[in-house]
Amino acid sequence: GIRKRVLIPEIPNATDGCAKASKIKDVDVVFFSRVKREKGIFHFIEAISMLRDVVRNAYIVGFADDSMKKLVETELAEAGLNFVNTAYNASREEAHEIVSRAKLLIYPSMMDSFSYSLMEALSCGTPAVAYAIPGIRFNYSTPAVRLVKPMDIRALSNEASKILKSGEWQEMSRAGIEYASRHTWRAMAESELKAIRRILENRIDAIN
Repeated sequence: GIRKRVLIPEIPNATDGCAKASKIKDVDVVFFSRVKREKGIFHFIEAISMLRDVVRNAYIVGFADDSMKKLVETELAEAGLNFVNTAYNASREEAHEIVSRAKLLIYPSMMDSFSYSLMEALSCGTPAVAYAIPGIRFNYSTPAVRLVKPMDIRALSNEASKILKSGEWQEMSRAGIEYASRHTWRAMAESELKAIRRILENRIDAIN
């Protein structure tokens, strides 16, 4: 509801791409982000519990302190999710290698602007189902990212199940790589320069 004249660059941000990609897809789903409540780690665990008939191998990959590690491991044990592996505080190469092996990223973040983890996952050929929060809706207009109502864990689980069972993740993976390939640092700089030129041109026209 804030009325401001703004111009959003076509490429608002960029990443360095996938540091290490695997040639196999032996992981069904992955969580890839900081392991924090606001990033949806416990929503991921609940969604995985609903996907027992579909998921055989899953991973949690991300930075976590000792207290969060303990909480997550306790939740996994209590839910009986022994097929969920964890890779905390891995190097970029190790993290990307695991992510690239996944068919689907489940990304229930409740707080984001431009998500580097999501773009890195796409660059590694791993599409996503995510909550339709503004930072994701505005920055990820691609068939590689399916959006569901925020906080709706059942919808998150149902969409993930549909993608995995139908094999849609394969075409989504290709779309993700193509989308991420456009988000280079050079493209971002050129996009910002283009936006600045348009703003200056409009400013000059207004003065004249």
